[in-house]
Amino acid sequence: MNQSKDKHYEMPVFISLWQPSTPYAWTNMPAALTEFSGTTRLRFKYNLTSASQARIIVRIETAPFANAKIKAQYSLDETTWLDLCSVTMPATGAKTNIGNWTDIPAKAQDDVFIRLAGQDGDGVADPTFTTICLQVR
Repeated sequence: MNQSKDKHYEMPVFISLWQPSTPYAWTNMPAALTEFSGTTRLRFKYNLTSASQARIIVRIETAPFANAKIKAQYSLDETTWLDLCSVTMPATGAKTNIGNWTDIPAKAQDDVFIRLAGQDGDGVADPTFTTICLQVR
């Protein structure tokens, strides 16, 4: 595989960001931008050198507040976080939600930290997640 920055992966690559053994409920998902499940333990470093686009795929079993978002964010130093891509989730039952392909910023086409974050919950609804993946190409 060619690793130059002007090339992308041969085919989309899935990166599992969250796949618990049982569905996970995010109790009272907040409106404010919040790291997924309120913890830093889900941060990982990934090599996105050959990627030019990304999208997030989320499987929910219990719906969140209407238009709540799940985001993949990147950082070079685990201090400043910027959005990589996101998906808006509908307020109806079990669904797989697929975000739009988003161009990866040049500074993110490197070894970067990735974390999940949520936003625009209502502080009451408890969405239940089974799988969250980042897809890059």
